[in-house]
Amino acid sequence: MPTDYYHKPYVCPFIQSNGKAYVKCEGGSILIFPNAQIAKEHISIFCCNRWKECSVAIFLNKYYERQEDQ
Repeated sequence: MPTDYYHKPYVCPFIQSNGKAYVKCEGGSILIFPNAQIAKEHISIFCCNRWKECSVAIFLNKYYERQEDQ
């Protein structure tokens, strides 16, 4: 279970942790935002709902699909 700064239910399988103004995803990706409000908006939209539209999730999905094909 990811560390939960904002106490939200995450549906994204790639989120590892978050803080006041960042999100850390699987594979070492870290999204740093200018402030907590923007981070909260991103988390609410992508990590909690539309994760398949997130660019990090898109590329991680592609990576894992390629690994399965090998």
